[in-house]
Amino acid sequence: MEKLRQTIGNIKVFCRKRKGSCITAAGIVVVLLLIVTCMDFETVDRHNEKKTNETKKRQEILAKLEEEKEVSQAAVLTPTEEQSPLPASSGAALSQETQAADSTAHTLPEQSEALPDDRSEENRQPQNQAAQSSQINQGGSAAPPADAGQADSGKNSIDAGNPEKPVSSGQNGTVREEDEYIMVQMKITCEAVLHHPDLNTTASLPADGILFEGKTVVKKGGSVLDALEAVCTDYGIAYVNKGGASGAYISSIGGLAEKDCGGYSGWKFKVNGTVGGRAASAQKLNANDQVEWYFAATYTD
Repeated sequence: MEKLRQTIGNIKVFCRKRKGSCITAAGIVVVLLLIVTCMDFETVDRHNEKKTNETKKRQEILAKLEEEKEVSQAAVLTPTEEQSPLPASSGAALSQETQAADSTAHTLPEQSEALPDDRSEENRQPQNQAAQSSQINQGGSAAPPADAGQADSGKNSIDAGNPEKPVSSGQNGTVREEDEYIMVQMKITCEAVLHHPDLNTTASLPADGILFEGKTVVKKGGSVLDALEAVCTDYGIAYVNKGGASGAYISSIGGLAEKDCGGYSGWKFKVNGTVGGRAASAQKLNANDQVEWYFAATYTD
């Protein structure tokens, strides 16, 4: 107890002698406390909530893109009224009218040659007046130039010199959220090594070796890694990315890790059937690309 009182006394003496330093130190502590209080730390619950919202958002956008694709395909397959064949009765009636018109044309004399010059001039005057009146709109204004329609139609089209600029597809020129995403086909499989004699893993693998097969969405300009992360997040598939400054390196998916089927085994990916020649984070995707992650037993697989 005596030592505690002595320590408190020493602190008081120090504070009296170093009053300015103590005030400065107290101010620094207060500032640090304020900074820490204002910082937004992401807890586990907030992290999970964020991932859940991202999954819901991707699923909604995927549903919209699939619906638009189905509508566009149906519009292409459905014939228009102009392309539909005419009924047999209509065709017969048209052929009879054509024959009658041809016979009348053969029986009429060529009146233009027999008309005098003054009659020909009278016939030409109404034609000239009709040609002049055709240049005036119904509202009384002059007809727009030929390129006016092209200028108007160019307002809602994408700038040819700026392909990154999105198209205004929504109402009032607004860009829809789904227009910022693309849909890709995704597959994650270990079929090739499922019954391999060197396979040695504790992972619970599906009977057919397919961990996932379906569609997902990524933002325009997204990569193969973005597609993998989206699928693994949305469907609860664990993966490990050991990449660094040189790019992503996926060492494990679904518990199946590199070297689980020999010293040269590991995960590789293909885009539209072609083996990726760069890191997954550097391989960009286009709409409707087919991405396949597969576990290979050797480098050459």
